[in-house]
Amino acid sequence: MGNSRKHHFVQRAHLAMFADDSEQVVVLSKDGRRFRTSISNIFAQRDLYSFENNGAISTIFEDAISVLEDGVFPVLKKICNRLSIQDEDQELIAAYMACSLLRNPGFQNHVHEFYKMQLRGRVDLLEKLGRLPAYPKEFGGSTLTELIDSGKIEIEINNSKYLDIFKKCFADLINVLMTFQYSIVHVPNGNLIIGDHPLTFFHPGQEFFEIGPPLGGASCELMFPLSKEVILIGQWRKAIIDFDPSLVAAQSNLRQAMFSSMFVAGNDEFPEIPSYLERYRELSFSYNVSVIPHEAGFHTVMRRGLFPSSKRQKVWADIVPFSELCAGNSSRS
Repeated sequence: MGNSRKHHFVQRAHLAMFADDSEQVVVLSKDGRRFRTSISNIFAQRDLYSFENNGAISTIFEDAISVLEDGVFPVLKKICNRLSIQDEDQELIAAYMACSLLRNPGFQNHVHEFYKMQLRGRVDLLEKLGRLPAYPKEFGGSTLTELIDSGKIEIEINNSKYLDIFKKCFADLINVLMTFQYSIVHVPNGNLIIGDHPLTFFHPGQEFFEIGPPLGGASCELMFPLSKEVILIGQWRKAIIDFDPSLVAAQSNLRQAMFSSMFVAGNDEFPEIPSYLERYRELSFSYNVSVIPHEAGFHTVMRRGLFPSSKRQKVWADIVPFSELCAGNSSRS
């Protein structure tokens, strides 16, 4: 450990639970690609959690998170082996799921975009108040806002801003995730996949137009694949029903394809997955930031969910609520 520059946002040890004996997976993408590769080559970016500190690149955050996650995987393997989750396991697994949500590049980009939009909004407000002059003639006398919008001036956000938000959100997310009641579903044929955004959550039949679906609440359903044969299912303060493994597998794979920004992976070729990826090709779980001006200044509005919304409405009926995934409903598979 130490000074690692290649940062996995889905940990290698987790991906290994979906791989073959040689730690290879089949990867399918929303643009139609299919290839087999090592788990070290996917769901990773260089310097994803690095930041500049006194002129040098620091990887201390990645190293610290790796220590936490290294403690998770022995527990995760025990859960998969005994097919149950015990009370003492829940906080550690909740912490790992919180990491999974916050470590995702989509969330990082969202934080950067939020700060950029805030800065742009402040510049625009100061210009309207006459407190910022136009730029020199070599820039065509343009305002700073116009130069930002045209791309002639770029705003760069130090990654430490994202890491600050990560730390502020982390404990709150764990508390939310601890409020779910969890069960383990075993899928004997091992046909579960994992996407590049493995934590999926829905409120079936409900739409949240303003800020997107919350993680939590009475109607919230959570799915998190642990291995190619085991999935963690969470319901908000509810007793767990008797799930049908085949129905759960189909719905989990569908939700992984829907949430993923581009890629899903597994240990075999799955006939239904390409059709899911094609159906949800333009859809993914993402974040949207916009600035709404008003007389006294502006609001920066953050939304999250499946975007674009026009595509979401067309596939909303594909989400089958947990109440219809119980034993006896196998006609839905």
